Amino acid sequence: MYELGIIGVGNMGGAIVRGAIKSGLIAPNSIIIYERNKGKVRDILQRGVSYAESEEDLVLKSKRLLLAIRPQGFEDLANKVKDKIKKDTLIISIAAGVSIDAMNDIFGEDNKYIRVMSNTPATIGEGMTAISPEKGLDSDSIDFAFNLFESVGKVIILDENKIASFTGFVGCMPAYLFMLIESASDAAVSHGFSRTEIYQLMSQVMLGSAKLVQESGKHPAELKDEVTSPGGSTIKGVLVLEKAGFRNAIIEAVHEGTKASEKLI
Repeated sequence: MYELGIIGVGNMGGAIVRGAIKSGLIAPNSIIIYERNKGKVRDILQRGVSYAESEEDLVLKSKRLLLAIRPQGFEDLANKVKDKIKKDTLIISIAAGVSIDAMNDIFGEDNKYIRVMSNTPATIGEGMTAISPEKGLDSDSIDFAFNLFESVGKVIILDENKIASFTGFVGCMPAYLFMLIESASDAAVSHGFSRTEIYQLMSQVMLGSAKLVQESGKHPAELKDEVTSPGGSTIKGVLVLEKAGFRNAIIEAVHEGTKASEKLI
């Protein structure tokens, strides 16, 4: 039996395989994967993991399951595998919007469930992940999931009723930050910078600012005030953002992302 079977090995599934192997959490020969397009996972297979010929084959050979598929595909998957899943199998889902109750309804109540939400920086080992175990789940199962996702970034244990909100800001936030980088870069290009130059500059500004929040322990408003000298260029730019409704736009984006995540299944 394999320690972990993964169905769906796209960006996130692949990152988890690489992280688990690199951290030493799971040996490559203890992982089995299934991806419909086998050509997509050649680099993963070269690391020594096994490939299942079908979802059913993977389920029969795995102690634990990680489902990295779209929420719309859950019921089709269940129809294929639910009769083959052994009792008390740990099922970890990273699909947005799929609740523990939904997993119980789809796959049955004889299994153990953990709902997970992460974000795309996990693909480079810098993810922020929340895991929500079902009530009463054993500590070994929780520890396994925690350690698995810690191999691709930072992890918190979160009540499931907060997962939708977590999705709305942590899951979606990278896209908003990429838009900020893109917008600022467009302005910089108009002032003569090349895109290659400004993308490097902006990404370092974002990285350094994030580290400053983490390491200084200061409130973000205090850090902002430290940059805004009286009558200086920064405060003039801040006023433009305030006039344009920058704060409210971010707040509304988080609200809408949260609402959308609640309706995915």
